[in-house]
Amino acid sequence: MTFPITKTADHTVSVGDLMSTTVASSYLFPTYLVTSDGTAIGAANAIHVQPGTGATWAITVASLPLPSGAATSGNQVTELASLASIDGKTPALGQALAAASVPVVLTAAQLSTLAPLATVAATQSGTWNVGLTGTVALPTGASTEAKQDTGNSSLSSLDGKTPALGQALAAASVPVVLTASQLSTLTPPAAISGFATSAKQDTGNVSLASIDGKITAVNTGAVVVSSSALPSGAATAAKQPAIGTAGTPSSDVVSIQGVASGTVVPISDGGVSLTVDNAGTFAVQAVCTNAGTFLVQAAQSGTWTVGLSAAQTLDTVTTVGTVTTVSTVTNLSQLGGVAIAMGTGARSTGTQRVTIATDDVVPASQSGTWTVGLSAGTNGIGKLTANAGVTIGAVEIAAAQTLATVTTVGTVTTCSTVTTVSTLTGGGVAHDGADSGNPHKIGAKAVAGVSGQTKVAAGDRTDLLAGVDGLLVMQLNCSKEDIVSGVAAITDGSNTSVIAQQGIGIKTYITDIIIANTSATAVTVDIRDGVGGSVKATFPAPANTGGVVHSFKTPIPFTAGTEVCADPSAAVSTVTVTLVGFKSKV
Repeated sequence: MTFPITKTADHTVSVGDLMSTTVASSYLFPTYLVTSDGTAIGAANAIHVQPGTGATWAITVASLPLPSGAATSGNQVTELASLASIDGKTPALGQALAAASVPVVLTAAQLSTLAPLATVAATQSGTWNVGLTGTVALPTGASTEAKQDTGNSSLSSLDGKTPALGQALAAASVPVVLTASQLSTLTPPAAISGFATSAKQDTGNVSLASIDGKITAVNTGAVVVSSSALPSGAATAAKQPAIGTAGTPSSDVVSIQGVASGTVVPISDGGVSLTVDNAGTFAVQAVCTNAGTFLVQAAQSGTWTVGLSAAQTLDTVTTVGTVTTVSTVTNLSQLGGVAIAMGTGARSTGTQRVTIATDDVVPASQSGTWTVGLSAGTNGIGKLTANAGVTIGAVEIAAAQTLATVTTVGTVTTCSTVTTVSTLTGGGVAHDGADSGNPHKIGAKAVAGVSGQTKVAAGDRTDLLAGVDGLLVMQLNCSKEDIVSGVAAITDGSNTSVIAQQGIGIKTYITDIIIANTSATAVTVDIRDGVGGSVKATFPAPANTGGVVHSFKTPIPFTAGTEVCADPSAAVSTVTVTLVGFKSKV
């Protein structure tokens, strides 16, 4: 008889068949287990079992080795000794002297509440230590309850001496001593006495009232001094002279004593004569003014300023600084130390300079070269004789006049008609000079090629250039600075800018167009005045590298400030458009 064997709970995975025979209507099975490959289960091929969820196994262990790092009884002995030492150093609760207190250091920050750790959640992984039931023999050196009881006793003693957290009275606090100073005896402060009472304040009020009655009110008005002693060295009436009244002689005399480099004291005669008596020499060091006669007997010293009265005669005056007014000089023989030349004759050192009045006419005979300035108006000049090298300023020439030869004329304001110009040496402005005046710019300079010419600055006057054969050198349409061009490769058939706009008020002119089409489709290309603007010209562009090259005899103008665009008729790849032209404001 064959029985199927499965290995899943729902019996869906077959692992083989179990053979059995029947004996007396009963089935006999093998008496040993084998693995899936037929190997018998044994010590060398153990079977692995797993307990069900929540199952408990009773295991009897004769002896177990200590795990790595496990505590031994030897280490507990050391621990108990340390705990006993800590217990001996922990004082009983309540106030105590310094010698029986624990020295502490106050922390920088104190926490009022310590948050306990939250519950730790764990998920089983790997091998767990399982609590065993029954009798288990301790390993060699394992801790016993006896030594734990001793440790618990010490810990209980420490717990009883440790107060609860928070503020408490002295009897329920741990005695500590501050490290900076230790006191062997604690002396409580004495009772405080001598507090102020209302009775003593009444006594103070009586004294203050007595003081207030003895102080007079402050008078902020004038202070009257009935008598005062003079300070040491003060002037007295005895030492002050009796000056008296002006115009009345005084019994006392006041004298003025001069000092070298002192301040001059002015003296006035009061409108009458002032007499100065001096038998000897009287030196005057100031100007004296007097409406009357003031006679001073003095010896001359230094420079004197003398005022002369009318009709005075001076014998000899060496130097006069400034003469304000001289009414009449009867005879003046010298001026500046030189005899004055009188009458007619040749010019000499004594000849005086004179200024002729503007309305005087002075007859003169021409001699040498004269510089004549004509006043404004219609003053005329007579015949101008030949005088080489003489430059005449602006001259107005009457109509129908003939000039034989004019070498150089600075500026001719207006010239109605010039009948014949025999020789014109040159214009007034040189080549490369700053431009000025009205146009008179005719002529060209022969050059053997223009590439070697030196550029001039913008705004300067320049020569017209001609070839050595006399033909004028010209540039077609524009100067080279105004040439513009652009190239655009178009693959999507869109209206595409080829030449950008040149600025406000500036037009673009197209002179040459090159179009190439490399696609297999023939298209036409519109040249437009701006994006989406009007069509200025349309060109065919054949397929397969076909195209067109065209030059305009008359350039095509585009709107000022507008770009030049190319617009293929279809989206092909690729249409290349090249445009060449110039820019201009007209």
